[in-house]
Amino acid sequence: MSEASSISSTPGCHKHDGSVWLRRPGRVTEYAEWPDGETELRVVGGGHYYGRFLLDPHPGPLPPERDRLVAVALAAQAGAALDTAGLSHRV
Repeated sequence: MSEASSISSTPGCHKHDGSVWLRRPGRVTEYAEWPDGETELRVVGGGHYYGRFLLDPHPGPLPPERDRLVAVALAAQAGAALDTAGLSHRV
């Protein structure tokens, strides 16, 4: 399975505003708890996709928004570093 196809098969998505969403056919739902399975946090820099972190948390409530935003900031810093390092990005 390619990276691009596995992205669309990951149901949970940790967005850059700290929210967590679940994608299902014909429906997207915001979560107050971790969805079952993996949740992705994408690494983007300069508008280019470089990869993702896959989170596989224990079931239960989401961490506080502040903590989720720290995770988003770290992913953004990783993307910015990869972008300024001149690495090729994924299409």
